[in-house]
Amino acid sequence: MYSIDDIWNDIVPLCGNHEEEVVMEVKQTPTSTFYVCPKYKEENRTEDEDQCLNRMSMDDYQNMVEKIADEEAQQMLHFQTADLTGMRWMRNGILYEVVSHTITERRHGVKRLTLKGEKDENKETIKVRIINRRVYKKPPSRQ
Repeated sequence: MYSIDDIWNDIVPLCGNHEEEVVMEVKQTPTSTFYVCPKYKEENRTEDEDQCLNRMSMDDYQNMVEKIADEEAQQMLHFQTADLTGMRWMRNGILYEVVSHTITERRHGVKRLTLKGEKDENKETIKVRIINRRVYKKPPSRQ
């Protein structure tokens, strides 16, 4: 088993308001820190794109991490390979969807450590599409 800190670092939050993968960024203001779609800024959009207001508070992010950690732990307790791809849930007006989950091989609960700058071929990645229904009314069409 590994810690929530490990899962926190494995998650890639994607803005769910776009067809392509747009990784959300951390934004810090004098009063709060939160994840925001980079297409909020004009320089990150094409001329025909509208401003994207999708965002997620750090509390929402932490709740997401805990939900993913709990589900992964439940699967491991039942000796299942934890693959959360397709997992969906809604909390506090935010729709979460795990769109991909690449699995890291672990032996006896020990996670491989990497040196700074070294690419870890076995790194676990959990891509989660985020749609904050409180700020965006019309999700993109999916095929």
